[in-house]
Amino acid sequence: MTGTNAPLHCDDIHFTSDRSLSLCEMQYLLEKACCYCQNRLSRVKLPKKQSAIRGAQMTDNESGARGGLGTIRNASRLLELLAQGPAFHHLTELAQESGMSVPTVHRLLRSLTIAKLVSQDPTTARYGLGPELTRLSNHFVSRHPVATAFAPFAVSLRNQLNATVSIHILVDGEVVCIDQIDADDRGAFRSPGTTQPVTRSAPGRVLLSHAPADHWSRVIEEDPQISDTDRDVWARADYIHVPSQDMVHPAQVAVPIRDASGMVVAALCADVESAAEAAQIDRTGAALARTAMTCGRTIIHA
Repeated sequence: MTGTNAPLHCDDIHFTSDRSLSLCEMQYLLEKACCYCQNRLSRVKLPKKQSAIRGAQMTDNESGARGGLGTIRNASRLLELLAQGPAFHHLTELAQESGMSVPTVHRLLRSLTIAKLVSQDPTTARYGLGPELTRLSNHFVSRHPVATAFAPFAVSLRNQLNATVSIHILVDGEVVCIDQIDADDRGAFRSPGTTQPVTRSAPGRVLLSHAPADHWSRVIEEDPQISDTDRDVWARADYIHVPSQDMVHPAQVAVPIRDASGMVVAALCADVESAAEAAQIDRTGAALARTAMTCGRTIIHA
């Protein structure tokens, strides 16, 4: 590449472009020029007005979440938003709900899409949860010590109660089913995986009543119908029975599963008929309690 004999001068750099530059010389020139510009810019102080404008363009979430941990926190926030509402979300909606700028959200979603933690619909360009989450969750469940301890008792308990039995854990204020075995007379149709408010299900009440105080405080703030008295009643009960509230969620009976140290690590639940009598509910609760005690003895770390 030939120049026009105009010198390029950057402090200690001085090339007179009267000849073709080799590739090494061009690379050296660019590196020195970049260093020169960075040094000059580092000494430039923006006027207060420009500094204020620059700060205003950065959202609260971005200004307080810089660096590796901030990036992970923002990515987790986007995954949480994608798990709510419809299956796919628009980019601008995610930016508005997360409080981050559109370029930041787009950059995070692109990285998550490459990792298959997020998927993008080719037709609408909307974003949803990716298949990699399913693979990771299956590995998590298959290795969970509570599910492993319950596995030898699952079929016999289902046959004894002639009911669907399941195991639930509490994750960030939400009840998650990690294992379930359906009753023989479940019917031709199964309800899809659904979630309920933690206080509206029997396993949720079991787990919440034994959860740390900060979990309980958050629930009281979100559900004014619940009080500290409810927590005491649920914690002392041998089992918790919650009647059916709709066609999707059947009536349930649940008991706590304690590990070898006595800590509640999960809830064992069984469906019961909506018109079940008190004696049948008592028998279900007693059978669940015996199984929970037996399998809990083998749980060391959950």
